[in-house]
Amino acid sequence: MICARGVQSYAGNRNAFPTIFRTRAKTVPQKNFIRSAYCTKNFNPRDGRVHVELTSLQKAITSFTDCLYFCISGNMESSELIKLSALSHAHRLALFRLLVRRFPDEVRAGDLAEALGYKPNTTSVYLSALRDAGLITLRRAGTSLFYRANLDGACDLVQYLFSDCCRDRLALTLPGNPCDLLKTPRPALQKQNVLFLCTGNSARSIFAEALLRDKAGETFNAFSAGTTPAGAPHPMALEVLSARGHDVSGLTSKDLSLFRRPDAPDLQVVVTLCDRAAHEECPAWSGHPLNTHWSLPDPAQIDGPLDIRRRGFEQVCDLLERKIDALSTINLQSGLRSELQKALDDIGGQALEGSVQ
Repeated sequence: MICARGVQSYAGNRNAFPTIFRTRAKTVPQKNFIRSAYCTKNFNPRDGRVHVELTSLQKAITSFTDCLYFCISGNMESSELIKLSALSHAHRLALFRLLVRRFPDEVRAGDLAEALGYKPNTTSVYLSALRDAGLITLRRAGTSLFYRANLDGACDLVQYLFSDCCRDRLALTLPGNPCDLLKTPRPALQKQNVLFLCTGNSARSIFAEALLRDKAGETFNAFSAGTTPAGAPHPMALEVLSARGHDVSGLTSKDLSLFRRPDAPDLQVVVTLCDRAAHEECPAWSGHPLNTHWSLPDPAQIDGPLDIRRRGFEQVCDLLERKIDALSTINLQSGLRSELQKALDDIGGQALEGSVQ
């Protein structure tokens, strides 16, 4: 027999012994399992000591180890449940989806609130919940807060749902690892269809359509559209393109709905070029094209003398030309979707050297 007196003077208090093994009741219902199984029957009221046989103590330690493993695995599972809980709220889900559309950009909290029409203090609460769940990241710059989607955290949640929760049974009908669903190579096509999207379809998306068509027309079909089309391309945008030798005769301002018709071309890539267009919640595209966001300033919003405004259009065209050059080097018909998505996002994340003043 040995005496199981604890460091906090367990003598005379048989309820004290199991406290070193206690965990949260919600995690492990049998929090007093050691006392009930091994201690109560061996309590000696004459000396106030709990006497435990060596074999019983070994059993207690083994049970405690099993309990500890249960606690750890339960906490790992609870982290994914916290993510599910965070995304179960419609407004928090809308915030997360907006940040994914803006990825890899970091977005100010105020811009998020304005885009979704939420009150600033309510938005802050939603963002805190998403951050605590590991679904977004935060960067402070002075008094400004910048948020960004944490896609690794989202992928962990998908992995948990498929592999842990569903025990990989969905793999019988879906190819490979669940996160590899986003890695399927694109089907081989003669040309890849790329749609450039902005609000007015008058300047930035017009630039992109003309540049890709003329630089890589043998590989890509270039299209452009607007969520609220201006009705015609901006005259200065056409002037800048014409001065650089591009044919502008076929460039028009088009509505996004044209590319949702049954007879519309199948799209392989959709690129949003303005933050407002990226903020808008659009229905999922048929065929699941790659989506990326390249944030560029709107030259049509520049005020001042004619030469200043023209310079702004030229600078935006220069920025887009570098991005189009990078896009034209990507073979969209080979490689995993995840690799292609990263390559497109990297183009969007390029520093805007010589940005519009």
